[in-house]
Amino acid sequence: MTLAIPRGFSAEMAEALAINMKLQPAGDRDRLPVSAQRQIFEETRRYWNEQAIPLESVRELTLPSRHGAIACRAYSDGKGKERPLVAYLHGGGWVVGSLDSHDCLARALCAYGGADIVSIDYPLAPEADLQRMVETIVEIVTALAAEGRPIVLAGDSAGGHLAVHAAVRLKGRVTLKGIVSIYGVMAADLSLPSVGAYGDGRYGLNNDRMEHYLRLLGTDRDSADPLHLECGGLPPVMLLAAECDILRDGSYLFAAKLAGEGVFTLSQTAPGMGHAYMGYGRVIGEVEKSAREIGRFIDTYC
Repeated sequence: MTLAIPRGFSAEMAEALAINMKLQPAGDRDRLPVSAQRQIFEETRRYWNEQAIPLESVRELTLPSRHGAIACRAYSDGKGKERPLVAYLHGGGWVVGSLDSHDCLARALCAYGGADIVSIDYPLAPEADLQRMVETIVEIVTALAAEGRPIVLAGDSAGGHLAVHAAVRLKGRVTLKGIVSIYGVMAADLSLPSVGAYGDGRYGLNNDRMEHYLRLLGTDRDSADPLHLECGGLPPVMLLAAECDILRDGSYLFAAKLAGEGVFTLSQTAPGMGHAYMGYGRVIGEVEKSAREIGRFIDTYC
């Protein structure tokens, strides 16, 4: 099946999605057991991680939490030691994704953004609920902060959502220097205009899959929705949206909420991009540009 490139959609983004279609088995993977969904996701992501950006150091580590040992991966290009450490939370709808699936994204942030990264392999739904995910992230970030380096908490998609939840929970416990959400789930409302405009499957993440992930998250949507959090007192926030993404308008609403609560917010939109574009660096030039913008945000405001 070949999809025509919609007007305003990046040709590179369309190429990435076409490659993904060839990599994935036919059929609706959301109907499969969660274990099979994860396997398909990891196998698809393997292609995008094959041409890894070389770094000075990539090392595995394990940090303790009340819910068990948590695998993490630390990235350094040798240039970020004077900058805040970025604690990173991968995307995947709270259900799929891992340190491996988002390895190329973490490397891009390190190489082009100039920051040392620690990627956190937090527990996934449906085995873990939102509270357990956030508790685990809070413990790991607290442990990282205890080493003495300032922390920026960042994530993409579901990871951006979790970064905001964890940052709110960390108020008064750890002084974060900043928060970065990359096309994060900033609103649970699936009736927003961007959902109607970009949710038909031609642009990546579609409405049905988002509903599927929210069901597996299993948490009351009001409780999960960042628009219902008390965000006053948070550090500077960067919200990076993708223009052709169902989650775009949620980022815009959340930016307005933060501004209303006195939180400095930098809101940017990647033109022509669809959801998850930061994971397609093999064909999308915008990945380097966005990573550099994130680095500038950290250098300037964090």
